Amino acid sequence: MPAATNATSVIPSDRRARLLFLFCLLSVLAILFHKSFDPDQVLFSNDGPLGAVRSQAGHMWGNLLAVWQDLNWVGTQSPSAPLDVSGLLLALCCDSLPDFGPAFFAKIYEPIGVMVLGLSAWLLFRQLRFRPWVCALGGLAAALNTMAFSVACWGLAEWPLAWAMNMLAVAALVTPSIRNWTVKAALAGLAVGMGVMEGFDVGAIFSLFTGAFAFLWVIATQRATGRTLTRGFAVVAIMAVSAVLIAAQTVTGLIGTQVKGVVGMAQDEATKKQRWDEATRWSLPKAETLRLIIPGLFGYRMPELYGEPAQSVNGANYWGAVGQERGVIQRRHSGSGFYAGVKARPGMAALDHARLLPHGAPIICAFARLGLLPPEHRFRIAQPIGRD
Repeated sequence: MPAATNATSVIPSDRRARLLFLFCLLSVLAILFHKSFDPDQVLFSNDGPLGAVRSQAGHMWGNLLAVWQDLNWVGTQSPSAPLDVSGLLLALCCDSLPDFGPAFFAKIYEPIGVMVLGLSAWLLFRQLRFRPWVCALGGLAAALNTMAFSVACWGLAEWPLAWAMNMLAVAALVTPSIRNWTVKAALAGLAVGMGVMEGFDVGAIFSLFTGAFAFLWVIATQRATGRTLTRGFAVVAIMAVSAVLIAAQTVTGLIGTQVKGVVGMAQDEATKKQRWDEATRWSLPKAETLRLIIPGLFGYRMPELYGEPAQSVNGANYWGAVGQERGVIQRRHSGSGFYAGVKARPGMAALDHARLLPHGAPIICAFARLGLLPPEHRFRIAQPIGRD
């Protein structure tokens, strides 16, 4: 039986509830990031430090094809500035205010990424016609989820933004306000493409789940016939084309600056094993699966890397194996965060809403999380087509 839907149902509307949610979200973020109001402080960013941002201030719009980072020696070529939320915010701050803009961007980027995630979750739940208080709690939960929040505070607000874009894609698919499936698929595809532009590999993984959701949603909301299956494949195809079109500039820049010559592709057993170890290094060891139930069971960080005494974290040193090389002294914080499991399951609430609980997806993801990848993946890694 397809899920019962009513395209004419009215989405709950409560202006006071919306304003209350926005007030709560902004208040919580203002408290958590209160030090950003200090003129002498900026937020930490591992991948986009203030110095690197300031070096490009004043000519961000000229970096649409590629960026030459000249902070180290003669410099290195970096991917182009993407035309996504991160890129546009960076360009507006740094080109509008070359002196203060970089510092201002460093203050607001992480909280804006988390805020957009919360707003996107709120919108998704609203399109699913939940009560206003459910939408508000769902939005706050998504914004303050430690998976997204901790990554944003590390300076990678792109990942929460990628998550948010895929939530917007799911919202476009389930909204009763748009009845044309072609328009729904195109809008969802554009959002998925924005997610790829924001999160790169993380956005690509999100896109797989969003595409699977789109196909299942079509089947769940209509009578299961051959025509329905065809429409499901068509929706996914339209999404893919739309995503490729909007993400073409970013993907082209990545290929042009990050893909180098083929190296290390010898076919002897030792080289094949080395490539397999590298490909599965971020998989979750079987024993550490318990971390998904008991956070911090294997510790969080390694203070020795920062010149701090081991006792400073009261025994919370990470002693697991995620991200470690065999025979090499541990050199990672923890391998936690997104590396600890499946990137996300956007739209699970929507799938449940459609009475199509995907029992198979978590099982498949669990095997992938443990490094038990399908045989064709092992075969592909062994082939001489890898890139450095």
